Amino acid sequence: MRTSRVWRRLLGVEHTVVEDVELEGDGAGEVLVARVRPTWSRRGRCSRCGRRCRGYDRGDGRRRWRTLDVGTVPAYLEADAPRVACPVHGVVVAAVPWARPGARCTTSFEDTCVAGRAHRRRGVDPRRGRRTGPPGGPLPGPLPRRGLGHQGTRRRATALALAKVRTQTGSNEPLLGRDATSATSRTILGVPVFVSEFVAANTLWALDRSRVWLVVRDDAAVEADRSVFFTSDRVAVKATMRAGFGFVHPQSVVRVGIA
Repeated sequence: MRTSRVWRRLLGVEHTVVEDVELEGDGAGEVLVARVRPTWSRRGRCSRCGRRCRGYDRGDGRRRWRTLDVGTVPAYLEADAPRVACPVHGVVVAAVPWARPGARCTTSFEDTCVAGRAHRRRGVDPRRGRRTGPPGGPLPGPLPRRGLGHQGTRRRATALALAKVRTQTGSNEPLLGRDATSATSRTILGVPVFVSEFVAANTLWALDRSRVWLVVRDDAAVEADRSVFFTSDRVAVKATMRAGFGFVHPQSVVRVGIA
């Protein structure tokens, strides 16, 4: 197995060229940084629709994404983040195959965190898909994909039913397509599709992101306490904020039932 392929497997990325890997820092603050770039077929694509576009500028330069730990060492991907000029969405940051648009973590890191949260009550290690807590009771099955959670049976049935829908009568083209920016993501006519355990079975919700607002109910309050860690020279910091989602145009929220 080639070294670059080994690093791709360890870092949890696809369609990626690993140029260099090094350790930064020392001791407890040591991190692994992998300098990467998309493969030729994944370069210069719009992060919204996935179409190939002409370059616009270098954007804000190089940036980093948190990815899966390598052993006990935290790992990051570092790459250029240029912008492209999409004829539909205008000037946007170019898509990368290892992360979703606007994310600070890789897709594999986000999916592992979601799986870990969904299975925490069942004592399952999301990286290995088996029980790690106290024995007792039946062992769970394999981990579901992309945040299906512990109610994954019904959610998988909904996703499978959607996968059988075609674009039109007599056509073999599936309505559920692949996301050009991520091998594990799906789209419907270029619109991202997310699977959630919090949506009822056989139900789809279509939302226009331009009509959905994040509403801050209470401003962030930050508190610091120097007494709780009196055994060492540390400060505890707590930040709280109340926020919610506002739908300013109810007619743009569409519920679709799957028979």
